[in-house]
Amino acid sequence: MRSEPLCIETIRAFDQDAKVLKKKHVDFKRMKPAIRALANGDTDVLKTKYRDHALTGQ
Repeated sequence: MRSEPLCIETIRAFDQDAKVLKKKHVDFKRMKPAIRALANGDTDVLKTKYRDHALTGQ
């Protein structure tokens, strides 16, 4: 695990999805641990709890 978290840069699609979810009053507390794990490079948490997988998009 890294000692210093990475800076997370979001893309427009994520920002728009987050905006829609906020309007629906979705609780973002459930997303924070996954985002922190991504920022810290904690692959153990991602593999076990969030079932990390390879992306297949182009």
